[in-house]
Amino acid sequence: MTRPSWIGKTLGGRYRIDDILGQGGMSAVYKAFDPNLRRVVAIKLIHSHLAGDPKFLARFEEEAAAVAQLRHPNIVQVFDFNHDDDLYYMVQEFVAGETLQERLRRLTKSGRHMQLSEAIGYIMNICDATGYAHNRGLVHRDIKPANIMIDIHGQAILMDFGIVKIMGGEKHTATGAVVGTALYLAPEAIRGETPDARSDQYSLGITLFEAVSGRPPYEADSAMTLMMMHLNDPLPDLLQLRPDVPANLAAVIEKSLAKRREDRYASMAEFASALRAVQASLGSAAPAATQLDQTGQPGSQTVPETSIPAPASWQPSPSEPVGRPASPPTMPPAPSQKPTTAGRIPPAASSAGQGLPVPGAASSSNTSYSAPSPAAPPRPLPKWAFWAGIGGIGGIMLLAVIGILFALRGMGAARSTPVAPAATIAPTATQAVQAVLPT
Repeated sequence: MTRPSWIGKTLGGRYRIDDILGQGGMSAVYKAFDPNLRRVVAIKLIHSHLAGDPKFLARFEEEAAAVAQLRHPNIVQVFDFNHDDDLYYMVQEFVAGETLQERLRRLTKSGRHMQLSEAIGYIMNICDATGYAHNRGLVHRDIKPANIMIDIHGQAILMDFGIVKIMGGEKHTATGAVVGTALYLAPEAIRGETPDARSDQYSLGITLFEAVSGRPPYEADSAMTLMMMHLNDPLPDLLQLRPDVPANLAAVIEKSLAKRREDRYASMAEFASALRAVQASLGSAAPAATQLDQTGQPGSQTVPETSIPAPASWQPSPSEPVGRPASPPTMPPAPSQKPTTAGRIPPAASSAGQGLPVPGAASSSNTSYSAPSPAAPPRPLPKWAFWAGIGGIGGIMLLAVIGILFALRGMGAARSTPVAPAATIAPTATQAVQAVLPT
């Protein structure tokens, strides 16, 4: 099948093929329009050469019917499955977004890691989806970043349920695996054993390892080498690839990637519960930073909190709300507090924990946050003080008048007292002088 062979044509007398979304060795995915329900759909066309397998039709109908019964928000919905002559196809829900593989490639290209809380959140979505399917007897068998869509709401959605079994891949061996699948293949599947729910867990654990570290744990040029590494090589030290990974997250990933399936978590629900505990221990994460991609559009590349150094200095604009700066401005006193100096809080009311300045303390910040506060304007004189002053002046004047009256009365009394004649007083004084002078 050549790339443009179906674009512009109608499939099954109903679906108009508009564009190609992806193509692989066994199938191609097209974007199409369903005029009956007036909605955009995704159609997976299975290459015609596979129809030569006599068991293929029965396998396709059985597995496609089972997958179409799945109703979960984190699983791509299958609407229809049919065939047009020897071309078999599945009509699926169209999910706008990008695959986890595409997201990780963009992050790696820019030298960044996905935030831990974001990576854990995506894997918990897939745990819920696969756990729901496992309870209904369906194993995915091909979990990998390329089969996980990240929609525009930030939810991880699992695609291609049952495709591996439909294609006849229930017995993956060294001769049947390709490199893309071998990166995530469980050891028991490599040995030819029947995959189960814990095999999906292993593939999801590899996906989580890659989402956290930026690379899968095992890498090689051939599928055979990769499968031997899954069977025999120890898991690389995740903390050396990304030192900020908490120990409890590394332990959860290590358990999900145990070589023996009996040593992994018993179910996807148990795996999700362990991840949920790690998520809770991370606490509240800072908002993810967004970087413009090469087209100038906001991308989804998130910056770990530890990757951005704090700026040397910071000048907020007057209209910008601020939190708790290193050198806060002088704050006016509260209504119940009386300032001891113009515009400053007394030392007893100052608290370093409240971000208020301590008088006389030197600032350790090298930022010029604000100029000194101007002196407070004089407060207007209260009315009671004005009338008190008038009353005081009146009282002083009254006391002065009373004093003058008493003084005048005393002078009148002195004038009415009789005075002895001068002749009588003089001899007495002369006699006193003579008494003390020598004769």
